Amino acid sequence: MRKIPDGMIQLTARPVGEDGAPVWNDEIDAATKRLGSVFLAPFMVEVSPGVVIGGYVARAGFDTPVRTYEAKATLIVRNNDELRTTVLVTAPGVRDDRSGAAPWMPYSHEYKASLPKIHLDNMVHTIRGLCEQSHAKELLMRDQSPTEGGPASNSKGVGAVSNWQVEGGGLLLQYKLTRTYDRVPAKHPNDPATTISIRLTLTGASDNNSIDRVLRIHLRPFRAPKETLVMALFTTDQAFGGFVEVHALPVPSNAPRDLLDAVLCVHKDDVTKCLRALSSGGDLIFALMSPAKPDAEPFVELPPKSALTFVLSNDLEFKLRHDHASSLIEKSQDATRARHLREGWYRRRPVIE
Repeated sequence: MRKIPDGMIQLTARPVGEDGAPVWNDEIDAATKRLGSVFLAPFMVEVSPGVVIGGYVARAGFDTPVRTYEAKATLIVRNNDELRTTVLVTAPGVRDDRSGAAPWMPYSHEYKASLPKIHLDNMVHTIRGLCEQSHAKELLMRDQSPTEGGPASNSKGVGAVSNWQVEGGGLLLQYKLTRTYDRVPAKHPNDPATTISIRLTLTGASDNNSIDRVLRIHLRPFRAPKETLVMALFTTDQAFGGFVEVHALPVPSNAPRDLLDAVLCVHKDDVTKCLRALSSGGDLIFALMSPAKPDAEPFVELPPKSALTFVLSNDLEFKLRHDHASSLIEKSQDATRARHLREGWYRRRPVIE
């Protein structure tokens, strides 16, 4: 009989759903009761005599004045030593009859990813951060609720929304996609309306067949309170997007007034997260807020004190334009590479005996 190492959880069946993705099930619940509410533990499953697969389960939570968010993660080790991961974040529904505020509906959101094993040691902190961000999203959504002038009243017509404009092409293999939300009404009547311009630049890399994507958000007028801000950009159903840190660059306004424009630079590692939200076609929550102090646990200050919060209308036009521009760049790169091969631009590698 196989001896189970200390601290190892033995399961009788692979913890996967019908789609083959990891899932937290009743057997894991029963096997981890003794570990408490915060833990990271390994598990093993004997799928056939002498053949064992392994993985990890993790659990963490985040307490708020309203309710407690809980994250449960199931990670299965793949053949390439990466971790196929599913994280489920949940929170119970809450009704506060005394304050008269809208009830907090039950919350549930699932994340799926393939992670390098290097992230394992920090997994409890990571999934706790997902709980914090879930609560921050909920607060921003409630701030834009229909009773306070949110999606029901302005999500389909805040200012004038342009179509996605595409510029570029040619020898530089570069395309610029731009959409402008003109004069979005401010949350407070005394504040000026804001023009938001989302600008994505796609450039074909010269040394390989990849595409560099640079995302900038232009705001006019906007005085950035800090150089580093946290930007929320996610769909109203919270399925795509999230919170990212951005670098705010002030741009002097041409008008003779004490107002500034600002350009928000999205880090290259976070561009994909934003593009998924834009490509979804769903309306977007857009907000800017100050990050938490460096020594603080949350990613953003809770409750989030947003300098701007808007609901931006969105559609599938971005995905069509983006995919078409990407396809043109890829075809041009393939043609260029084929021509270089014909002309002998590439040196043959020496044969190593």
